[in-house]
Amino acid sequence: MTTSSKVAVVRLCDVLPLLDADRHIGKREAAAFLGMSVRKIEGLLADIPHFRVGGQVLFRKSELIAWMNRHREHTSAADLARLADDVIREVLGRKKNSQLDGHRTETNQLQARRRRRGCGGGAK
Repeated sequence: MTTSSKVAVVRLCDVLPLLDADRHIGKREAAAFLGMSVRKIEGLLADIPHFRVGGQVLFRKSELIAWMNRHREHTSAADLARLADDVIREVLGRKKNSQLDGHRTETNQLQARRRRRGCGGGAK
């Protein structure tokens, strides 16, 4: 009697990222992963999901990512526009600022006109 079995071939390079994605890491590696100091991590232990095995504190990378996502702050379009203006001013220098301010004023005036037309213009 013969039995047929399916054999799947998996490349090691396909598996390694999966193994690395959700492994347990210590405080030093967690601090580097989050871009914080070890001292800051220790101060946030009451808030960060972790395991304590003996005297060692361990973190699961997927839980650190989820924790960071819960603390994400979303920027508004106005914040992004202000940031873009600041960068442009810095790149162009003071000489070009008057041109940029003039462009911003023109843009604001055009947007105001479009809003007036759309809200109070009635049917055409």
